[in-house]
Amino acid sequence: MPPPPDFILALRAPTANNARAAAAVVALLVAGLLAVAPFASAPVEASEAFIPAYATALLALDLVAATLLIAQFSALGAVALLPLAATYLFVGLTAATWALTFPGVFSAEGLLGGDRQTTAVIAAFRRLAFPLGVLAYVVARRWQAKGGPALRRPRFLVAGTVMIALFAAAAVTWMAVEMAAAAPGFMVDERVSTATWTLVLWASIVLTVAATLALLRLELTVLDLWLLVTLAAFFIEILLLGFLASGVRLTVGWWAGRAFGLASTAVVALALLAETAALTVRAVRSLMVENQARQARTATLEALAASIAHETNQPLSAIVTSADAAVRWLDRPQPDVAAARARLAAISADGARAAQVVTNLRSAFGARPIARVAVDIPDLLRSAIMLAGSDAKEAGATISVELASSLPLVAGNPAQLRQVLLNLLGNAFEAVSSARGASRAVKVRAWAGGDHVHIAVSDSGPGMSCDMLAGAFEPFRSTKPEGMGLGLMICRTIVEAHGGRIAARPGQGGGAVIEFSLPSEAPRD
Repeated sequence: MPPPPDFILALRAPTANNARAAAAVVALLVAGLLAVAPFASAPVEASEAFIPAYATALLALDLVAATLLIAQFSALGAVALLPLAATYLFVGLTAATWALTFPGVFSAEGLLGGDRQTTAVIAAFRRLAFPLGVLAYVVARRWQAKGGPALRRPRFLVAGTVMIALFAAAAVTWMAVEMAAAAPGFMVDERVSTATWTLVLWASIVLTVAATLALLRLELTVLDLWLLVTLAAFFIEILLLGFLASGVRLTVGWWAGRAFGLASTAVVALALLAETAALTVRAVRSLMVENQARQARTATLEALAASIAHETNQPLSAIVTSADAAVRWLDRPQPDVAAARARLAAISADGARAAQVVTNLRSAFGARPIARVAVDIPDLLRSAIMLAGSDAKEAGATISVELASSLPLVAGNPAQLRQVLLNLLGNAFEAVSSARGASRAVKVRAWAGGDHVHIAVSDSGPGMSCDMLAGAFEPFRSTKPEGMGLGLMICRTIVEAHGGRIAARPGQGGGAVIEFSLPSEAPRD
């Protein structure tokens, strides 16, 4: 599936900033032309040594542009990019052979042989190739817009494009070297061109104007915008090389034209490089985010599995205890059926409680909104303390309750909020069970403050260290040797899902206090 248009030059519509940047580049090119024009015919002596460096830079930029265009074709399947890539590849390769055949650079008559017409023949093909490649790109764009058939085997198309460009560059070079005598007389000598060469320049101008008009008739993309800038630089290069420099090589105008030619090649190559760098950054960030999301999902699933085990342990233990008690009542010489029935009823209640725990955890960890009703806090506390009664008796703890008058209702899920209270009470019972002496007190307070209802569960146990208080609600942290460290994390998840806050602090007379607040729904009538 192709990437979205916002990421690809060949698909993205140009913004006002893109248009301003393109206009600024064209303005700089025109300013350069005006600055150089008065000195265009001045010779630059002994400058042949710079030609290999120029050709190398041109080849490198053309190869970069061709490679990135082919890469975008592979990603998008946009066939119009292939003739453009082939053009850049051909122009870059012929720049190398143009430099190799240039008289006086590597040898007096050029390294590959031929005569003084050889370099001009290669230059003529290069001069005509670029606007023709842009026109082929426009035609392919229109063909694809009309619903051209789906491309098959894109790798073969890429290989074919590269082979055609290589063959064309080799054929032009061979023809320019081996058939130089049959070529039109483009050069009077190694530096001065003939009137015939002017025909090539006018043909290039006509093709450049045609390619520009054809591009403007398209629904422009950012790539099209930079191609227009490239054509503008190409047009200025023709003016400098052929007309302002009076058709003489190695002059100020001739070298300025070469600089504009380099700029025209660099425009698309650098734009594609910048886009590739931006896409790489986006891809790396996307992978990092995806990896973090995957890790978060894994951690959530692990926490959910551990939470289910943690939360169902208590009712399952109660079920086992009740079942053992029922068996003992029935195994007596005279079975106490009433007591056994009570234990069986407790088993049923604890089983329903275990099922409700799983349901609550799924709601707490899931994306679905929790079902909320108006919850009466005193009723919620009474039901939680009643359910925790057997645990309190086993720990030898005493429970005291302090309720403010006229507590407002809160909007919430009663089963989940009850689970929070049962977790906090269970932790308090375990804390006081290890306390020495007779003080094994657990206190529950509820009061209204602002637009919230506050509930605090305190104990007279040994308390928690500062480090444990700071990370009390983090998963897998526990003060109990056999604890899983998930109870308080689950409490925080449920409370925060209700729009509340939960915190831990040391008690005034020792022990620990866990306090949470819930937004009030309406005052009690």
